[in-house]
Amino acid sequence: MDDTAAATRPDHESLFAIATEQAGYFTTAQARTSGFSSPLITHHAKSGRFVRIARGLYRLRDYPSSPREELLAAWLRLAPEAVVSHESALELLGLSDIIPNLIHLSVPRTRRKLSRRSGVVLHTTTRPLDGSDVVVRDGMRLSGPARTIADVAEAGVAPEQVVRAAQQAIDRGLTTPSRLREAAQGRGRRVEQLIEILVGQAGEVRLGGSLPPGARDPAPRLEPRWRRVARSPAQIGRLRSTARPAVRGRSGSMGAEQIRPER
Repeated sequence: MDDTAAATRPDHESLFAIATEQAGYFTTAQARTSGFSSPLITHHAKSGRFVRIARGLYRLRDYPSSPREELLAAWLRLAPEAVVSHESALELLGLSDIIPNLIHLSVPRTRRKLSRRSGVVLHTTTRPLDGSDVVVRDGMRLSGPARTIADVAEAGVAPEQVVRAAQQAIDRGLTTPSRLREAAQGRGRRVEQLIEILVGQAGEVRLGGSLPPGARDPAPRLEPRWRRVARSPAQIGRLRSTARPAVRGRSGSMGAEQIRPER
């Protein structure tokens, strides 16, 4: 057998390795990199070895199911340009206690004309989706902690959830006050002030406790509705009228796709 024939021979081990990192899922493009031609992919789909999920997306028939495979499948359909973002990214990062009932993905603004998909909220952005703004969890690319916190603050998620997510991210060393401030830049005064409440001018402000030595109280510099939040976390709930309520439920359970442009 010549080198050309050997190079085009399907590599089942390679495809299995790719699918293993993605809960048993793989794309047509990934199968082709493993030597599977379009006719061969179709053959395995008809025989039942591959399960066709959607156009260009398949799953190994005998691979065990996983809790987040619906999210992963939605992301793979738009990969590599898309990232898991907003409330879905918070859940993957283990920040706050939001359990979204819709899947949140972000894509470049140039992809805003993508076809609609049930159960998916598609956010479009002009900010680059790369570098430190992107991390990998469970085989998926998602927005990093600082960007995710700024995203949900801008999108109007309940302030107490943003506060909780930021505190947890800082406590676990996932982000820093300076990164949060940087992520908030250019997102409007409301977002910048909410982030400022969390980190303060001279360092992190610990809500519900005293300021660190030398730190200045940020409340006098804030709009009235945010001063109460800075000084008393019990007041956060009263600000829900300015925010989208925290959504609780099973990820991707229902609803039509929405397209939400960022600034």
